[in-house]
Amino acid sequence: MSDIALPDGLFGNWIWSEPETQPYRESHVFFRRKFTLNEVPGIAEMWISCHTYFNIYINEQHLSFGPCPSIRTHSYVQYFNITHLLQTGKNIISIQASNPQISRLSNTKQSDGLWVQVNIDDTSHFATDDTWTTAKAQHMLPNQFRISTSHGFVETQDLRNYNRQWNKIFETKDSADLTIKSPHEWSEAYIISAVSPHELLP
Repeated sequence: MSDIALPDGLFGNWIWSEPETQPYRESHVFFRRKFTLNEVPGIAEMWISCHTYFNIYINEQHLSFGPCPSIRTHSYVQYFNITHLLQTGKNIISIQASNPQISRLSNTKQSDGLWVQVNIDDTSHFATDDTWTTAKAQHMLPNQFRISTSHGFVETQDLRNYNRQWNKIFETKDSADLTIKSPHEWSEAYIISAVSPHELLP
């Protein structure tokens, strides 16, 4: 957590992937948002809240991971200065998020949700909405054993299904990395609801 305040002009939505008709007890999702800058900004700031785990990359460089500790009625927000990671031209924010949908030692059970806002030079630039794209993290195997009553599930991965290009600025269409066991289809993010400043805590 940070002592930095929430952004002025807070906006955006809680997003996730399209709900499944027969959902697993865990949900593992990739998100990404591409954008273009005419010049490197004087300052670029990002706020993020996620239900509940996340790993975030800026231009293919790992920035940080969560979760933010949470309570049932509110969501804590983490703040990052991302100026040093941006570049003139194409940029990408990539996030792998997961929600075990159970209460653990550090987090209460919460519904799926990711919120991000990016400000450039003290002006709101973009936030989570349906311009973000999402895909299932198919390498994360669902319905694993729970570690203990105070922790989440065992994390098991099948790397034959890992999408090695999920956080790349430029995708290589004919790369051998695309020759994997399962297809990885990207779609518009599903908007759950508009974010409210009353549910976020800095």
